Amino acid sequence: MTIPRVLRFTERELRVACYLLGPLMALPIFLRRSEFWSVRFHAAHSLLTSAFCAASWGVLRVLEHISPTWFLGAVMREARYLVNLIWALLWVALLITAYSGVRFVILPWLHVKAVRFARRYEPSEPKADGPVLQAN
Repeated sequence: MTIPRVLRFTERELRVACYLLGPLMALPIFLRRSEFWSVRFHAAHSLLTSAFCAASWGVLRVLEHISPTWFLGAVMREARYLVNLIWALLWVALLITAYSGVRFVILPWLHVKAVRFARRYEPSEPKADGPVLQAN
């Protein structure tokens, strides 16, 4: 049995892979600058969504520790659980929409940022190796 040297993935598989392990899969896919715009969009969207979720979770964690009363600490802890639940449901929804090929707007400004990231890092056009000679 021989192992293929190069694995080729379809556009659909790459879109789903962007959300599969969060930033661990999205960052290499995004940095590779895929020729598919939708793959770049879903990679950027996965990175930004993961960062937003981690930041909100971290803020609630800090507020839990600096809260002056045990009641506010308990409220912040429950809010963190709610963020975890929302993130899990959102993750499933993003996997389904990436598989189906549609864009899913969670937060409008996050969606716009992902579109800008995907367009900013489009692969450059291949350049000609030398001057082009035209036949007369």
